[in-house]
Amino acid sequence: MLAEGWRAQHLSLGLLQAPATEAAIDCRQERLATADAMPGHRPNFEIMTSTSVDTVRAPAMHVLQRTGLILLSALWISCGNAHAAEVISPEAIPGTTRVDAEGVINIVEKISDLVIIDARISIDRKQGFIEGSRSLPDIDTTCASLEKVVPGKMRPVLFYCNGVKCGRSVKSINIAQACGYQKIYWFRGGFEEWKAKGYPFVME
Repeated sequence: MLAEGWRAQHLSLGLLQAPATEAAIDCRQERLATADAMPGHRPNFEIMTSTSVDTVRAPAMHVLQRTGLILLSALWISCGNAHAAEVISPEAIPGTTRVDAEGVINIVEKISDLVIIDARISIDRKQGFIEGSRSLPDIDTTCASLEKVVPGKMRPVLFYCNGVKCGRSVKSINIAQACGYQKIYWFRGGFEEWKAKGYPFVME
């Protein structure tokens, strides 16, 4: 049943091509005849025959296929933005210092110029965030946007997102490293760990 449902969904998007039934072929041939009768109109249809069944392909089908792919791509991007990286993040990121919730508190007390960046998107930040953190979603992170929040490549910066199943902070760190930032801390457990341990947070 799942396979049938998957096939039906993709057929509706034009990603799969169903075998042409005799009725469908008759219908298409009737449309061809009608189109041929129209003055100055000659449709560019190509009829391909196989040993089992005639399959008709039209430019319209290619348009539907492209449209279906575009829609799926847009859906993928949308879902990716909403649930970025629902995968287990790595245990460590080379060139960074990984900390837990207590480690965050410790370095905040010791490093006065530390910048904490919340790499989550706004809908997640509305659920609460670590006090003093700056919002810079991974999708908006560039060398230019980092420079505005963390001036100076040697300034210490800590990144976090939702938790171990969130890859936003990983992506932001990769960008920061590529931009030349040297003192990077990573709170892998993120807001999920912070909240679970009962530490105070701020609501917008």
